[in-house]
Amino acid sequence: MSPHPQYGSIKDKDDDEDLDVELLATTHVGDVDATGDGDGENAEGRASSRMGNRRRRIASYVIAGLICLLSARYWRDRRAAGGAGGEDGDGRDHRDAAVAVVGRVPETPALSSLDPVVDLGFRATTRTGDALPSSAWGEHHGPPGRPSTTVAWNHNMRPIVRGNRTHGEVRWTGKDPVLPTILAGNRVISALIDTDDADNDGLKEEGGTTSSSKKNNNMLCGSFTGKPIEQDPKNHPAAISSDGKAEVYSVKRELVLHMDQSDFTWVVFFSRPVKVQCYSDSIPLVSSPGDISDLQFRLNVVEVSDGADPDNELVVRMALLNECTTGKSIIKEHCDVLSTLGYETVSSKEKSRDYMNVLREGAMLYPKSPLVGTQFPDKEGDDSEDSDRVTNVVFDWDVASVDSKGSAHVTYENARASVVAGSFGLRPVSSNSGVIDRLGKSKIENDAFVMFALPHHLEYLSTNSDSDAGDSLCLHTFHGRTCLVQGSVWTMPVSHGKPQSFIADRPPAANAIPLIAKALSEEIKYKISDNMLRGAADTYFPAKIIAKMGRIIEIKEELQRLKSGGAKSNNYSDADDSAIEEATSAAAAVSLPSEEEVESLLDNLQQSVEIWLNPGGKEKGGAEAEFLYDASWGGFVNCGCNYTFVNGHEGEGTCSNAFPECPALADVNQDFGNGWYNDHHFHYGYHIYAAAIVAKHRPEWARKYNDRILLYIRDIANPSAEDKNFPMFRQKDWYLGNSWAGGLMSILFLFQTWFSSEPVVSYGIQLIPLTAVAERRDDPVWSKIMYPVYAESCKSANEAHDGFCEKNGWSIFEPALLAEIGKIDDALNMALEIPTDVFISEGACGNSLANTLWFISTRKQS
Repeated sequence: MSPHPQYGSIKDKDDDEDLDVELLATTHVGDVDATGDGDGENAEGRASSRMGNRRRRIASYVIAGLICLLSARYWRDRRAAGGAGGEDGDGRDHRDAAVAVVGRVPETPALSSLDPVVDLGFRATTRTGDALPSSAWGEHHGPPGRPSTTVAWNHNMRPIVRGNRTHGEVRWTGKDPVLPTILAGNRVISALIDTDDADNDGLKEEGGTTSSSKKNNNMLCGSFTGKPIEQDPKNHPAAISSDGKAEVYSVKRELVLHMDQSDFTWVVFFSRPVKVQCYSDSIPLVSSPGDISDLQFRLNVVEVSDGADPDNELVVRMALLNECTTGKSIIKEHCDVLSTLGYETVSSKEKSRDYMNVLREGAMLYPKSPLVGTQFPDKEGDDSEDSDRVTNVVFDWDVASVDSKGSAHVTYENARASVVAGSFGLRPVSSNSGVIDRLGKSKIENDAFVMFALPHHLEYLSTNSDSDAGDSLCLHTFHGRTCLVQGSVWTMPVSHGKPQSFIADRPPAANAIPLIAKALSEEIKYKISDNMLRGAADTYFPAKIIAKMGRIIEIKEELQRLKSGGAKSNNYSDADDSAIEEATSAAAAVSLPSEEEVESLLDNLQQSVEIWLNPGGKEKGGAEAEFLYDASWGGFVNCGCNYTFVNGHEGEGTCSNAFPECPALADVNQDFGNGWYNDHHFHYGYHIYAAAIVAKHRPEWARKYNDRILLYIRDIANPSAEDKNFPMFRQKDWYLGNSWAGGLMSILFLFQTWFSSEPVVSYGIQLIPLTAVAERRDDPVWSKIMYPVYAESCKSANEAHDGFCEKNGWSIFEPALLAEIGKIDDALNMALEIPTDVFISEGACGNSLANTLWFISTRKQS
């Protein structure tokens, strides 16, 4: 029997014609997976941007995997050289260590089990006030026995813990509960609820008066002021009661919300009957909600019914139903783009009914505590080609049922198989990978689970050969085509080629080598300032400088090998013999810095790296702005520096504070928010890179400082649940494929990856640093799209703000982008026109002239 309208529909206010967002009859309603798209106005994404974003997310998978792979290889080599007993530096015997399995994903061994305080001697701090987890989390703000992640997006998306329940469960306890609230920066103009007519007769308002009967199933919100308001007749009237009061409504299973400015329609599913209240603005800024000036809608759950089984969890899920409901909102871009896609989305008449049925029928299954794992190639050093080296990124969605008496992992037999069989548009994921087979899991287990997959997921997930991709149930989001797929375990094979090197896949172009050598002869003399050698500085700009010095050492070494006829030891993987011969001849004809000059810079570099790694502060030979272990969040944070200096001697200043007076922990604006977990992967990436170069050239130093260097990595990219001192992958969003810059600071929750008032900064931050790995990061197609945009934004910033782009080093990335699209000679000429003082400033973004020329000349020639 075909579905039919059950209780009303959203109407266009101008012509009263029903729209295709009707609530459809069904026999089962529960939760549904969220799209992650947000009710924002940025639904349109250009095809070119989608391609670039997809490539960059793929690169982020690869880079994250390489961190784990290099770590695994390190422990293998260390065990082999560990001597009697096979112990490594943390005193544990790893001779018989095996890859553990949690759920259905492989678990990587811990990089180290050493305690930062007890074993490594760093001082500990605990946080207070706004730097503590919200009281709503109680004692369960992290997984049992492991610290929580420290990015605002995670805390906002994670379910709240009730009472003494374990992490990840959302339950109604009946005693002082913290109930779900849905917020939006968009007023609601229609709200339909799934209810029995009698349920909403005679309900009491908060003030005790009896509410009127609402037999038409339309829910009305209260105004934020609680008073009657006069709505603007030129706008769509908001769904607000005539007296402005918020009434309580009973909802059996679902409600549908149509938002005004975005023109989006959302469905909200509840696994148990609830009572709700909503508040909305009539028009923007008329019904002010108070402190949150941009809030225009709020839906509160005020009561949860005991139902047939009071032990059942309350699961609240949302999904976007229609991204262009009327086509008459003030924001039309996401409507206009639909006609250009070349495929029908779930907003179309042809697919909307099937889509809604799939959401409803799949509602009994939801992801409880999903796990992510990586499975690296089985054999190290085998004979397989680099192009065949694959790492499997595995998502185990940890499927659970809303029925508490159901199994923790729902199997095919007790799932609703109609989800699988009833829709032509569901795309199955692969269930026959080595991971799944090795763990002995059935191919059909949990296959009824449905979840949205983003474009970079769909590229790696298998599709049913009998199903046309055009039949898929998809949304158009700013990530691109986002489709429903079926299956509780996703295995995505990512090809990553050979392990990453300090050098590029090809030698510098022969005509650039004299230019590079000339730059090296000057830059090798660079002396790191006195305050940096004492650790009297922030953790960001000094880190960029020491990484820059490390690059100078590596470039000189590469040219020295070419000059000495040892080009083969450079292992260029994408260069023919003639290019290598030309580079060798060019290197033989130039003068390079002496070994004594290299050792002098290496001494300088070593001192500036290790000062941060010595615990205890200035009095114990450590940094004046010392690193600490944050016991509240499980992190490696810096105390901060109140820097004082005499004019004319800026590099000789000191920190006027000392632990426990820590400005970076007290002030979210100090040190780019380091004490609040902002930008850690930016800051520490430079420290790790510089330390790696010192370790490469001085292995004895590496053995001494290894476990302290690992603190940087454990803080930002701990790959293992075995490490109880740090959360796993602090800022990595495995679903989206990128890392978030924002930490505990709520303001950065709005921007996340990075932001600036100058567009050139927001673009340029994606290009830092210019190292060999950039070839994996930056797809040439993306670079070709980005170049004219970047060049124009740099020009505008220079004209509007007295040379802003050039003086702050952002102009360096313009020739770098030009080189990435193959215009090497033009890029070299452009780089040589940049004033040399830009490269020795903090604004050089971690680049020297030698490194910029090296980067340009090692790109592929068009």
